[in-house]
Amino acid sequence: MKLKRVIIDIEKTVGKAKFGGLREEHMGRVRNTRTVVNRDYNVFSEVQKEEIPVRIPGRVGMKSFSFRQEVEFVNPRLIVEGRNIGGNGFVDYLIEADDIIPAGGMK
Repeated sequence: MKLKRVIIDIEKTVGKAKFGGLREEHMGRVRNTRTVVNRDYNVFSEVQKEEIPVRIPGRVGMKSFSFRQEVEFVNPRLIVEGRNIGGNGFVDYLIEADDIIPAGGMK
């Protein structure tokens, strides 16, 4: 079964989220033009006690906040990806959102 959309309680899962910087850009073709399809950012999680990747669409533009500035996610979703490496199963978790905004900002 494939769950198309999993809604998470971001407060319980992430807690206070602090911006860590750009992790990776994903390029693709849109109308035969090479462009940024989405960007992954590192965000430090108070609850997880480590950095987590957050993916937002490329059309939103580059995000530039102060290092460790508190941020919020607009419409966050959980993406779970499984992999098989040498007969062992691994799971990666990724938060996908419509945007990343400063904490307390307008959504």
